[in-house]
Amino acid sequence: MNKCEKELLCYKLKDLHCKKCCCDKCCDDCCDICICEYDCCDDKKECCDFCDCCVKPMEHLLKQFTPGSPIDVITDSGIEYTNWWYTVTFVCVYKSILTIKVEDYYDYKYIVKIPICHISAIWSPEISNADLLENECKSKKGFCKCCEKPTRNQLGCYCGLNVWICFQGYYCAYGEITKVSDGIVILDDDIAISTCKITSIELEVPYYYMAELENKEKRFIKVDELMDERKKLAEKSKKRQKKRKKKMNR
Repeated sequence: MNKCEKELLCYKLKDLHCKKCCCDKCCDDCCDICICEYDCCDDKKECCDFCDCCVKPMEHLLKQFTPGSPIDVITDSGIEYTNWWYTVTFVCVYKSILTIKVEDYYDYKYIVKIPICHISAIWSPEISNADLLENECKSKKGFCKCCEKPTRNQLGCYCGLNVWICFQGYYCAYGEITKVSDGIVILDDDIAISTCKITSIELEVPYYYMAELENKEKRFIKVDELMDERKKLAEKSKKRQKKRKKKMNR
């Protein structure tokens, strides 16, 4: 494990407490978490517990993309870089950082760097031909065991079904589950959602498309917009029921 990987682990586990290694060989100054590669730590299995499902699978997927190909990105803080608003293209992945190029309607171009650990979902035509990681995630305990693995197992039972999936960033996506693997679920062969970021899965829900979604250019919808649309439809349904009751009472 190199220094950069250690720094990434420290970043991901900044809120966790861990004992320092008893050996100077294992821990650099940049790392206050025991991630030693030697057998000097008796308790390293306990203090080195982390969920690598949140980074490795998405990084493996992104590394197969062609530079210049279109991509949509939703972060867990709700920031979206999508081709609905801009022209967004993939540049590269290096040291667990995704680089994209964004061009707005004024032809202004700029570069955006996104830590993969903060990516909730992506869209790209490159996903259909990409391979996914298998059996790489640690799931013995911690976040992997309590959250990611149960979510992944549930999604695996729903392959071939159409679902709404909501995820961190207050966004949702709709589609058919075509693949499920370590840390990743694929919808319609072009949307990849991190299973670590999923907050809910809706089954057998009527397909409520908003007007701006009918052309399918907008692939992600904000949760509040989806809920507002459903409330409107529910109100229309109630009005229809009232009219029917009045007619029957006449």
